Amino acid sequence: MEYRLEKCHAFRNTKFTMFLVTLMLLTILTLLFVALSKHLLQIQNIERLDKMKDYSDFKLHLENNLYCYEKSDSLYFENDKIRIYGSCLKVANIYYGNTVSSLKYALEKEYVTLDMLMGDDVVKNEENKAYYNEIDGQKFVIYEYPYENDKTEYFIEAA
Repeated sequence: MEYRLEKCHAFRNTKFTMFLVTLMLLTILTLLFVALSKHLLQIQNIERLDKMKDYSDFKLHLENNLYCYEKSDSLYFENDKIRIYGSCLKVANIYYGNTVSSLKYALEKEYVTLDMLMGDDVVKNEENKAYYNEIDGQKFVIYEYPYENDKTEYFIEAA
């Protein structure tokens, strides 16, 4: 009788172990699928951006970091004449229809330029070198600071 009870417990333990192994395998497969899908989506997004012909029709989405007490500026773009920083921004994206790109990537690939961000409707404040603009409802400010080594620094901030 004791042998039958031990055999029954062993069968239950084996059954429970098999259930746990199956559950772990399904979890690993799900996580792998999600990671692979995200990677493929990023590649597809880059290919769509590279094949676009007109980059002038875009929407800008900026969000300030609510917990930014000191100016935390991150460098978005630099060449031999200018530096562009995001000033206390949590989100800085550009949308070309359904395709989204970070502002940093779009500036690096020259899909968008500083002149495109400034636009024709920019309101200029000469006193503090601020350019106020709005693109599809997104209000933002670009501050200009000439720098000592012939570079000009621009700071973009959501208004």
